[in-house]
Amino acid sequence: MSRFPKLRASFAFRASFAFRALAAGAALACVGALGCGRGQSSTAGPPASGTPAKDGSAAVSSAGASSEQSQMHETLWAQAKEAEADDLARLARKEGALGLVERGAQPEWRETAIRALAFAEGWAGLPWLAEIADGGGSAGGAGAASEKESLLAIESTNALAARPRRAVDPEDAAELRAGCERLAKIARDPKKPKALTAGAIRTLQMLGDRGCSAP
Repeated sequence: MSRFPKLRASFAFRASFAFRALAAGAALACVGALGCGRGQSSTAGPPASGTPAKDGSAAVSSAGASSEQSQMHETLWAQAKEAEADDLARLARKEGALGLVERGAQPEWRETAIRALAFAEGWAGLPWLAEIADGGGSAGGAGAASEKESLLAIESTNALAARPRRAVDPEDAAELRAGCERLAKIARDPKKPKALTAGAIRTLQMLGDRGCSAP
């Protein structure tokens, strides 16, 4: 029999108590810090900074800006339809010659496009104006032009020809040549109204230094 039974019993008790205390402390730490394997909370936290929103707000903003630009564009055309020089010039700067010709495909905007082309830079619109003056409309896709539209087109060719001379891009040179050829055809046609042939001749004369010749 052991000589120190009480001492051993006391030591065993203290060791057991210390072990239980350490185990309890570890369990509490595990639960508090990590959840010890328990499922994460079902409540999702806020999205990280920079995460795209799921409500489509960016798309809505883009669509709104596009709609506003479209409305401003239509307002510009509606103002120019009143045939004021400032509005026509503003439209020509915004659309350019090709943009005016494209919109001229619509019969309700053809007259406005014809007038505005008198203020457009370059000669890209001259072939279309000459075609309208000749009674056509296939370039704009809207059928035959009226006599009023033909006369307006000649007036716009006169305005283009009267502008101060500037350097001509190679592409514009080809458009200038095509326009002059069509105007020469009008000038030689005895069946055309006198005002129309006279206007075509006047444009060709003013463009004589550009290689155009009047009959």
